[in-house]
Amino acid sequence: MGAKTKQDDRGGEKQQYSCPVYKYPKRNDKYLIFRVMLKCDVPGGTNALPKGVTPPMKWKLNGVSLLCSKE
Repeated sequence: MGAKTKQDDRGGEKQQYSCPVYKYPKRNDKYLIFRVMLKCDVPGGTNALPKGVTPPMKWKLNGVSLLCSKE
């Protein structure tokens, strides 16, 4: 899953991260509710990232996820 790249109307790349949303803090498939597509922007542009790392991959490597909670 992870990173997806689409073209926007202006011809530039529009990158999105498929972020998992969990019911409980324990991360496994049992508590995965759904995935949401989040736009990826990098402060300073893509030149601020290590070579070969795309903005969505940066979020995946850092283990970013969302948690649904009433607390």
